[in-house]
Amino acid sequence: MSLRFIGQHDFTSKGKFVWEILSQLRNMGEGRYITNYCWNTKWPLESSYIKIIAARPKMDRWLQQGVLWGEWTFRGIPLGVYKFGNELNRSQWILVHKHEEKKLIENEKKMPKIRLPSSFPIPPLQRLLANKLSKKLEILDKTTHTPQERALLDLCVDPEFEHLSSLFERFEPTKESSQNLNNNSIYNEVDPSNLLELLGQMFPVKIDALSSDKAYYKPLFKQKRN
Repeated sequence: MSLRFIGQHDFTSKGKFVWEILSQLRNMGEGRYITNYCWNTKWPLESSYIKIIAARPKMDRWLQQGVLWGEWTFRGIPLGVYKFGNELNRSQWILVHKHEEKKLIENEKKMPKIRLPSSFPIPPLQRLLANKLSKKLEILDKTTHTPQERALLDLCVDPEFEHLSSLFERFEPTKESSQNLNNNSIYNEVDPSNLLELLGQMFPVKIDALSSDKAYYKPLFKQKRN
């Protein structure tokens, strides 16, 4: 069986394990800076790094487990002190040399805020039913005194981006700010570059296992014959 790489090359496995780096430093690297190869590849203009405050390895056989406390700065945004555990078990970490620390810290470029609408247009069928119900019950919107055409939009943030919740900025779309406001679609009111910017300049690689054998069909459930 052969492996064929589809998409970008796997850039998430270039580097060393965190504990492989810290075990070779004095005081387990307290006060030093580490960065992630994945961060530097996706967002090379903004600085992302962790200043090590304390490190407690579990002294396992392969030296890949432990707990680390550090001041996390992600894309120029200081996020405070975080406790890291299994998130460090990837061979993609790089030690920042002391002569490069000043350049990394003094980088003023920051991640822009992600602007998302605070409401979305109600689908046409739901709007039609709401208008009929409002006429029947004489219930109108208190602010506009017209049948409701938009509904509040609550964000469901993926745990991967939960640390960036403070950077999400909500706005109410208007005809002046959106040319496609009358298209009755939330997709026309959101700038796709804001969401794509979260993925950075490199997309994850997809690995498919391909075989040169003949194709065949294997049913998951076999029917019993009487």
